[in-house]
Amino acid sequence: MPHLQQYYAFGKYNQLMNEKLYAAALLKMTDEQRRQNMQAFFKSLHGTLEHILVADLIWLRRLQNLPALKQFLSVELVKFPIITNLNQGLHDDFNALWQDRQRLDHIINTMMDFLSHEMLLEDFCYTNLSGTQICNKLWVFLSHLFNHQTHHRGQATTLLAQFHIDIGVTDFHSLLML
Repeated sequence: MPHLQQYYAFGKYNQLMNEKLYAAALLKMTDEQRRQNMQAFFKSLHGTLEHILVADLIWLRRLQNLPALKQFLSVELVKFPIITNLNQGLHDDFNALWQDRQRLDHIINTMMDFLSHEMLLEDFCYTNLSGTQICNKLWVFLSHLFNHQTHHRGQATTLLAQFHIDIGVTDFHSLLML
């Protein structure tokens, strides 16, 4: 059974991991290296990290339809573009991408304050980019939001490793001392 505390922990973990990834990319790589086509699904480190941001924006706009989140997310997301496809580019400048990542991590972590355990168990429906309506329990979609980031950050750490960059410990239980 899902617990709201899990999502607070997932949000904090994602923020910590994003800080580690972006710090390594900014301090140890050139812009050319970050954009180099490494034959990854989103080609480069820049492309992979941008995809995570794009997907998070898509999910947050979907979650904006929840009455408990509507006002908060409406105010916070107005600063971000509307996403029309998963390959949408947002930033040519890596520093701008990093700034938006930090803002979005803050929004995601703050969003948890508006949710309750009971809400996690409620049905939630959204319409995907192809126009198909999908319904499930809210906790399933929140779990996907965090799992999606983790999945693609795994790809990002592999791309960093190809440049002989080790970001250190990435284990959830080691980074979160609650």
